[in-house]
Parts: sequence; structure tokens; C-alpha cells
Amino acid sequence: MGPFLFLEVWNALLHGMLLIALVRNPGKMTSTGLAQPFSDAAKLIVHKLGDEAVLKRARIHPMAGWRNGPCRKSPTRAVFGP
Repeated sequence: MGPFLFLEVWNALLHGMLLIALVRNPGKMTSTGLAQPFSDAAKLIVHKLGDEAVLKRARIHPMAGWRNGPCRKSPTRAVFGP
């Protein structure tokens, strides 16, 4: 699967993606090139994560994206903490 096709798959998945998946996969979305600054995908992600009503309905625990502590070893995962 070429990089362009992989990006198209992620883009197609983004529109129906659950909010918890958006919270848990920011690093993967960035490394695939989906969440580039000012892209339509980035705007959609910001819109979904900024919608208070959607956040309340999703009932996501505040530490849901943290998982196993700071993620410094994998380049495909977001880096949390200082």
C-alpha cells in the first residue's frame, strides 16, 4: 500500500472516527500526514475535539489519551509531558 493510498484510507476513516480514537491517535494521524497544519482534516479534528456537546456525549475519561504514561519511544504516538 503506497503512502498516498494509506493517507486516503485514514482520511476516509476520519469522518466516522469515534472521539476516543481521535484522542488516542494524534501521533499516528500526524505521522501519516493526515493532520498537517491548516489542512481540512486538521480543521475537522479540531472541530470534533472542541465541540462540548460531542465531548459530553462521548463520556471520555480525562486520562484516556495518557494510557501508559509518557510516550517517548514510538515516533507514531504523541509525546505527553515536558
